[in-house]
Amino acid sequence: MQIPGGKKLNFEPNFTLKSSLLLVQDKVQYRQKKILELRKAGFSNVGISDKLGYCLSTVEKDIQKLRLGAL
Repeated sequence: MQIPGGKKLNFEPNFTLKSSLLLVQDKVQYRQKKILELRKAGFSNVGISDKLGYCLSTVEKDIQKLRLGAL
């Protein structure tokens, strides 16, 4: 694919929507695992947000999902 400026974009032939969704799921699971570890260690939501560099609302959303999944 040609883009302005004469550069070409190369796409991997094996890259599919399914594989991209798996990559996103892996990132979310990794983030949730880190959040859960810090939560168990006694960190507050704000502390987790600061330590990992995620938005506070992201941390709160993931904790809520983890609570619902644990029930």
